[in-house]
Amino acid sequence: MSAPCPQCGAALPTDPRFVSWCEACDWNLEPRGARQEEEKPRQRRGRERALRRAQRLHDEMVRRGTDEAGVDAGRVLTYGLAVIVLAIPVALFGLGVLLLVASGFTVVGIVLAMVIIATAIVARPRFGRRPAKSEATVGRAAAPALYAVLDRLALATAARVPVYVVVDGDYNAATRFVGLRRRVELRIGMPLWAVLDDPERIAVLAHEMAHQSNGDSAHSLVVGGAMGTLVELQLLFAPSRVFHHASIGAALSELVRGGFAALLRGVRRGMELLLARPHQRAEYRADALAARVAGGEAMARTLGALLLADSCRFAVQRARSRGSEEDALSIVRAHVEALPAREQERLRRVAARQGSRVDASHPPTPLRMEWVTRLGGGTAQVAVSPAESAAVSAELRDAWARRR
Repeated sequence: MSAPCPQCGAALPTDPRFVSWCEACDWNLEPRGARQEEEKPRQRRGRERALRRAQRLHDEMVRRGTDEAGVDAGRVLTYGLAVIVLAIPVALFGLGVLLLVASGFTVVGIVLAMVIIATAIVARPRFGRRPAKSEATVGRAAAPALYAVLDRLALATAARVPVYVVVDGDYNAATRFVGLRRRVELRIGMPLWAVLDDPERIAVLAHEMAHQSNGDSAHSLVVGGAMGTLVELQLLFAPSRVFHHASIGAALSELVRGGFAALLRGVRRGMELLLARPHQRAEYRADALAARVAGGEAMARTLGALLLADSCRFAVQRARSRGSEEDALSIVRAHVEALPAREQERLRRVAARQGSRVDASHPPTPLRMEWVTRLGGGTAQVAVSPAESAAVSAELRDAWARRR
């Protein structure tokens, strides 16, 4: 069945299961929320600027390729700010000890010194914790097939094999660095794993392994630790939401706390802005390495699958709200298989329109797809046999079942 588009008159195929929209003029592309109409002018201009910045970065990557830009002013400033932030808890601890000694260990001196030292301890840098015992962590002994694949990927990407592999319920995959030794933690979301084919699974694993060598300063010990300290200090000095009528002293205390919290928030925001473009460049480099290891077509398809995240999450939530006892992974897989090409194209256009904020951790997915497509196909360096793939999936499903 078809109907004329109310905006341009083009033939409009209709399917009651999916959004009715026009490919010619994008009528009804985003029916829920009417994003474009609801945006205030300032928000729209900010989004359009962010899109232009994202496009300029993409064009720069196309021209220059994956070569590092070297040490630039932004990187130097980022690390300079990080060192200053990391010095705050050290300075506070030293001040507390000095006050304790200088006060002659009087009661007032001890109390003030303990408050300052406690603040230093709370503000200490966090370098990440190992996975919680409640999470489904997969070890080499329980998942030999998975670790055999990771061993091959580590050689192909010049990366370390993850120390921790965690299976979770997110439609995503992620890499995290834990502790002073920066041990690698790999998270595999089973809903995403369920909808990918074998080459796409290799692509997503290769992309995550590439985070170890893509030059992302945000993952470094210094910058990552400083961001953690800023978060803790912001929480510590955030002013109370309750207005104090009791005394002028209380009001002044709230004013000082609020000013210091605003300063910390500004420093954190500044570091995020300085890290934004390098972080997105690093994502492009990780995509390029994954395309070389798993094949450009597989990586492009993997990125395309990420555009379906909201749709897949909604499908699972809808099934659960109806009391469905069906396995969530089966729901996601069936939902994606039922999506026609037209609906997938709509989701791609929505992603392209929404784009990326200036401080987003990833470039817009359609631009990433274009990037890996430009890199070309090539033969995959790492592949898995059907039997090996089935063994890996079985190991992950077992871990997922234990988590649930």
